[in-house]
Amino acid sequence: MPTTALSNRTPSPSVRAAVAPRAVLGGRARAAVAVLLALAVTLLGLALGVVTAGAAAAHDRLEASDPPADAQLTAPPVQIVLTYSGTVLDTGTQVVVTTPKGQVDTEVTVDGPEVRATLPADLPGGAYEVAWRVASSDGHPIEGTYGFTVAEQPEPAASPTEEAEPTQEPADTAATSEPAAEPTEAAAEDAADEGAGMPWLFALALLAIVAVAAAAIWRTRSRLHRGDGPAGQD
Repeated sequence: MPTTALSNRTPSPSVRAAVAPRAVLGGRARAAVAVLLALAVTLLGLALGVVTAGAAAAHDRLEASDPPADAQLTAPPVQIVLTYSGTVLDTGTQVVVTTPKGQVDTEVTVDGPEVRATLPADLPGGAYEVAWRVASSDGHPIEGTYGFTVAEQPEPAASPTEEAEPTQEPADTAATSEPAAEPTEAAAEDAADEGAGMPWLFALALLAIVAVAAAAIWRTRSRLHRGDGPAGQD
């Protein structure tokens, strides 16, 4: 059988000229696809960012506070006032105030965009922290914290309590006045003694009367005897 010899001849210039444009077009197509994919990813990221920013912008935000953040106060505040960019919903509102001695009880009220937290009296000096949580006008909860400082407060003087001690002296005076009742008791005893001596006086008076009566009777009888004597002699 006749055999056919395969030759390793290079393509002719016409073949190379036909293949070269196809290779170039394939490379450009891949590059274009890569660019389009990158552009699509970029646009998707921008769209997500816009949506997220729009949702965040819809929430209210804290615009002002009294006392303001990082304030240096000479005395403890009476209340905390927080002002927001929109009307705050009166649900789930919290204002927690922490002093150097711990958290304090607050009375929170909501009035439109303002939230007020009334504080107790006699608060100490030092660093304060305010942690708040409210429901914005779109219903989403927002929260945050800030702080301020209060100057150290002097300790209250204890002198008024010391002055209260002399109030006990009238009680002592009243106690010393109790012996005044003794003369009354002595008078009662004297009256009792006098009452006890009265029977003796009556007895003595009775004896005196009996003695006087006996003497009168004796004298009368003596006179009678004297009168009878001379008449009998006659």
